[in-house]
Amino acid sequence: MNMQIISQQRNLFTKTLLVATVSLASCILNAACDSSGRYQLVENGSAVVDTRTGLVWQRCLLGSSWTGSTCTTATKYRLKDALKLKPLNSWRIPNIKELATLTEYSCYLQQPQGNYLSSTGNWMIEMGYGRIITSTGGGYAHLVRNPQ
Repeated sequence: MNMQIISQQRNLFTKTLLVATVSLASCILNAACDSSGRYQLVENGSAVVDTRTGLVWQRCLLGSSWTGSTCTTATKYRLKDALKLKPLNSWRIPNIKELATLTEYSCYLQQPQGNYLSSTGNWMIEMGYGRIITSTGGGYAHLVRNPQ
């Protein structure tokens, strides 16, 4: 794929995402962010269902855990390392379109800042700016699975 096509695809994704992409975890932790009731805790609070998409998201990012009141500090991974560390069940790294569904404009200033991995090549979402970028560097991994 040549660089011009990649640039055009990135611009298309960026335009469709608008500007405010945020982390699901911060919306779940702050009830004020989820006034629509879009996210529902399941599995004893370890996972969250997005009622708009039906996708099930782990409550905390890969490498962090729930303390009863918040998620511990997350670790950034390269995609190949995150794929090795994810649980050996139906959890997976989301593709760029799934990751892009995590938009909640009322939470815009409350998300963990940084790059979030997708399984779509080197595409990541740069939370805080709402941009899709290409990078081979590390990022946070928010695991997802299809509804069961």
